[in-house]
Amino acid sequence: MKTQHAKAGEFDPSFNGGRPLRLEFEGYERHLLQGMAAGRDGLIYVSGERTRGFDFSNSEYFIIALDAQGIRHAGFDRDGVAAGKFFKTDQAGVSVRSEVFALHYAEGSNPADDRLYLLGQYTYQKNDGPRSTYPAVACYLIDGSPDTAFGTNGICIFAGLEGDSVPSFASPEPAGSTTTNSESRELPNRDATIRWSAYGGRFYIQGLSSDHRRVLLISIDFRGVVDWNFGVNGVQVVERGLQFVPFGMFINTDGIYLCGRTFTDEVLWLFQATIARLDHRGVVDASYGSNGFQDFVVGTEHAELHSLVPLSPEYFITAGYARRGDPSGPVFVFVPLLLSCDDRGGVNPGFNGGSPVLIEGAPGGWRDLAVDADALTVLGSGSDGGFIGRFLHSGQMDSSFASGAGLRRLTELPSDVRLMNLMVRPDRSIVFLGWGAISSERLSAGVIGVLTGQ
Repeated sequence: MKTQHAKAGEFDPSFNGGRPLRLEFEGYERHLLQGMAAGRDGLIYVSGERTRGFDFSNSEYFIIALDAQGIRHAGFDRDGVAAGKFFKTDQAGVSVRSEVFALHYAEGSNPADDRLYLLGQYTYQKNDGPRSTYPAVACYLIDGSPDTAFGTNGICIFAGLEGDSVPSFASPEPAGSTTTNSESRELPNRDATIRWSAYGGRFYIQGLSSDHRRVLLISIDFRGVVDWNFGVNGVQVVERGLQFVPFGMFINTDGIYLCGRTFTDEVLWLFQATIARLDHRGVVDASYGSNGFQDFVVGTEHAELHSLVPLSPEYFITAGYARRGDPSGPVFVFVPLLLSCDDRGGVNPGFNGGSPVLIEGAPGGWRDLAVDADALTVLGSGSDGGFIGRFLHSGQMDSSFASGAGLRRLTELPSDVRLMNLMVRPDRSIVFLGWGAISSERLSAGVIGVLTGQ
């Protein structure tokens, strides 16, 4: 990729002429992008949800394959787009919504064995009755066709129609009269989206109960087979006396790490940053932190963590935000937060002297994080729009990025765009995506951009 005419932090002129690329489809008024992956074929894969107007029963998931210039790759299904539903039915009075949360590219022993895995959920409702929401995974070949050997015709779901007694995550709505809806394993709404991580040829999928009191985990393999011996009837429940809400997830040989927040006062909405560690069966590892949970006090701030990745063999880096202001008052702001810790729950003394990094003057929070050999790059989103920062492994701003500022505000995008995902490619170029009301013809449209990294 030729980027010699742009400095680090500027839009890559070879991608869409150096401008953010708007992603939308004729006939669909709503587009929500969430999920991105890079294949060894050099393509950028982006996943999302598209809806006709306000009729969410017509929503579909989609995967787009883009080349280095931002052009849809014609060799991927139909004109670069594969689309479908997690659950199909022609039953009268039934509506089904498909939502998307993440995309994973898995390399096989040869390119023909590579696969794209799409994580989402579908919501089933009949005759205005209670809604049942279940996680789902779809698998595609790299030509954009479904991998029919995965799950059932390319899709693995965790429940059938209402009344099916298959153990599953159940509805965030009040329990109904059916067997499935009366179970107490619920998926969260979009404010606490499901997450996943791949390890050892398996996916571990994390969600929450509807009351946010319990963390729920399930496990499937790359063939779409549910591990029914995981937890109880395929669902592992993680509970803490205080309310723990995870947002990020990472797995290594030590176990499953979840990062998020723990409420200290739910009435005043007070919370602190927390990391939990589980073993590979989803059981809390009591040897980590305090009985499996490590809370981090960020001054007098109220903080939460949204992303966690390795910084080195000994340390992790986490990203999120701290909240300033009187929690019971009408005014407070969110400040981006970086925090590095070790695998025992202690802080990393080599990262900003063991202290968190708070970015004043950039109201909002970090949403996603990527680490390469020389730096760490973070994607932020707030009331004033999106921003991207790059830091050295020591926690200092990278002065080679964004004309020495180390922080790049994405003023080319409307302030209401929600930035969701970030990845850094081998040439250090930075790819980001999000969605918002960026088009007068659409209720919402997707956006993807590429910044040069060097």
